[in-house]
Amino acid sequence: MRRWNHAIHSWLGLGCALFIIAAGLTGAALVFEEEIDALRRPEVFTVTPAAGAARLPADAWVEAVRTAYPGWQADAIILPPADHPRRAVMVRTSAPGRLFHQVYVDPYTARVLGSEPYHWRWWVVQIHYALHLGDWGRVLLFIAGVAMALLSLTGLWMQRGIWLAWLRPWQWHRGPRLGWSGLHRALGVPLLTFNIVLGITGCFYNWNGLVRLWEGKPRPPGFGFLIRQYDVPPLPWQEYLTRAQAALPGLEPAWISPPRHGSGRVSILGRTAGAEFYGAYANSVTLDAATGAPLSIRDVRTLPWTEKWEAWIDPLHFGNFGGFWIKLAYCLGSLGISVAAASGAAIWWLRRRAHRTPQATGPRVPIQT
Repeated sequence: MRRWNHAIHSWLGLGCALFIIAAGLTGAALVFEEEIDALRRPEVFTVTPAAGAARLPADAWVEAVRTAYPGWQADAIILPPADHPRRAVMVRTSAPGRLFHQVYVDPYTARVLGSEPYHWRWWVVQIHYALHLGDWGRVLLFIAGVAMALLSLTGLWMQRGIWLAWLRPWQWHRGPRLGWSGLHRALGVPLLTFNIVLGITGCFYNWNGLVRLWEGKPRPPGFGFLIRQYDVPPLPWQEYLTRAQAALPGLEPAWISPPRHGSGRVSILGRTAGAEFYGAYANSVTLDAATGAPLSIRDVRTLPWTEKWEAWIDPLHFGNFGGFWIKLAYCLGSLGISVAAASGAAIWWLRRRAHRTPQATGPRVPIQT
């Protein structure tokens, strides 16, 4: 049984190593996406409001963007949380056949601070979600997610009874095989649960790609980033915000989406007190684009347990349910998963090379994993 378990663990890790490494490295970057932006371009990401200043209506931000970028359409407004008053509003814009453009606006003066194409995010997000392969990439990452969970379970079985073995020195002085094996064990054992959580939640995100391929309706690479999908809302943007907050008292809007082509619906996503764990987009109000009347309300606090588990997927996968230390733990965990996958591949390669090289003297040292 141990031999079969070891074989399954080895071949799963080898077959999915590149996918797991790519997902782990890009996931580590996405955890600190906002912080990276603030460091890269602090002049457009942060503002200095005057004492007692209040945010202007959303329509003032959109009009400022239209003036600065004629012909571009606002596809979404991303609002910073109330406890981050120095952060700029981001208006996501697009033009037919063009990549999304991020425009940063001072929420207190409606002054356009700057803009940039959705370049580095687009590349990182597309690697993390689909390997730049569209729905085929989602299927590969779905398989990698299943493999991550199975690698943890088979690794748990392999390490049973020797839980303290991962505390032993890595034994690099005894050769690279034992050194890599020690590193693999030192990372793999503490990350067992983390690996399972990320693997299962990653499968959830990529399930739709599997369904679309099964139905013969695959999406090409970059779908949603290069295709204009939204209509201009007929009512003022601020009117939708006011209607949404009236429909769901206590809602703090975080994302406003105009109606998709032909849908006639505006979506407002946001936070509510007492549901901080679920992140910024767990609650939503869908409004009729023509009248502003509420069509549906999703208050995550009142969902039955049979539906609430779906709201756990996003915070558990991205680590956005806490502050800096939770993000740091997720970042280090994602990097650790990548290193564990790379070390597992190194162990396999060194073992294979050793099997092909005749031993001069003495018995062969078994590999510890």
